[in-house]
Amino acid sequence: MSATNVPLTLQTMISYSNNSYYSAMSIGKTGLNQQVTVAPSTLGYYWIVLLDRSDLSVKLNFTFQPNNVVPSQLTPYLSTQGQYILILTTIGLSSSNLPTGAFYNFLIQEGAGAQLKTLEQIYAAFNCGTWGRFGYTMVTVLDGANSGSFEFSAITGWAMVSTLLFQPIQVGSQTIYTPIAIR
Repeated sequence: MSATNVPLTLQTMISYSNNSYYSAMSIGKTGLNQQVTVAPSTLGYYWIVLLDRSDLSVKLNFTFQPNNVVPSQLTPYLSTQGQYILILTTIGLSSSNLPTGAFYNFLIQEGAGAQLKTLEQIYAAFNCGTWGRFGYTMVTVLDGANSGSFEFSAITGWAMVSTLLFQPIQVGSQTIYTPIAIR
């Protein structure tokens, strides 16, 4: 009997009434959820689920707030090249609690890219006074090789934001810039 695809569906709550946030995921027929109350001054949470690639069983399922350290719960799994799938999503995350330091470096090493960089660019340009909550999700094989990931992001706020980069190109003795997508 051949294996069939297993759907993964994630609901990342960015904004919700009464500062109560409910995020959920469905892995095939297995449902997981997290509900937290986030006061307006609270920075929000990160939610990690770690799956064994051989049978999609849940090995870790926890939330945390520090945005600058790799959670210690992951330590035993970091040297198991390619054995686990990391699902990271946010719950009511404040723009001022985007990943930094060792946690940011870890995410980049595991394949974070354009979506995370887009959120960073928006925060760097406009700070947190303009935006309420960000939503970010990354799904990747935990292998430490930056082999790529699937990323999704969203923003709540009062305006739409678009992001690009201007790439310098040398044409003869002149440098000109051209717009490119964030990668």
